[in-house]
Amino acid sequence: MSQGVPGARRNVGESNENGLTESTKLNAPESMFLQNFVHEWFEFFGKRTREHMHLIKTLQGCRSLPDLQRAYSEFWQNAFTQYVEEPRRMLRVTRGAVADASRGAQGNGAMQATLH
Repeated sequence: MSQGVPGARRNVGESNENGLTESTKLNAPESMFLQNFVHEWFEFFGKRTREHMHLIKTLQGCRSLPDLQRAYSEFWQNAFTQYVEEPRRMLRVTRGAVADASRGAQGNGAMQATLH
């Protein structure tokens, strides 16, 4: 490299830093989408885990066959409802990310059009 030119290394570092900052800005929507998607998934997983633990406690307290039937019936009805609703929630997260990305792309396209 050009060791005799003062500041040459600094400029290379600055350009790398600026490139990294721009890259981070561009990846922010994807990162936010991933955070929201993972958050939603873990929230659902936690909810289902709590439902399983609740079922075990409920079954321990059952004293008759109708009590067992009621416990399992409630458990499976809740599970069915939650498993039907979860893809809808994930779709909302995905749609939100797509809408944000398209707004960002439209904004970048308009900005680029004015620069040319």
